[in-house]
Amino acid sequence: MNTLLANQLGELLAPPVHPRDVLYESQMRVAAGTLQQASVDVVTATTVVGIVGAEDRAAFEALAHRIADECGVEARIRWRDQSFSVRFNRQPALPEAALRHGGAKGLLQGLLSNLHVGR
Repeated sequence: MNTLLANQLGELLAPPVHPRDVLYESQMRVAAGTLQQASVDVVTATTVVGIVGAEDRAAFEALAHRIADECGVEARIRWRDQSFSVRFNRQPALPEAALRHGGAKGLLQGLLSNLHVGR
């Protein structure tokens, strides 16, 4: 067998250079980006579904969470055997009152200070 043919066969039979999660990276980026760019009253969540091998789960989960962090959304991953669904949701926003009172802690303090206990 000549060297060129051996190299070509080696390339064809070698495992893929990229793990399977890369196959869904663009779909997850589109879903998270759509949610990030769309108006709150138009899109509330997006979901991507597919199949990932068990050996690629950790890398896939890391990728999904990294994309969610980059887009400022939340990602929830559900598994059923080798199939997955990634649901991207908007991160819950603090109420405007919380922002005026210094965040959630300030809001809680404000609510507690207005609490009247009846006798």
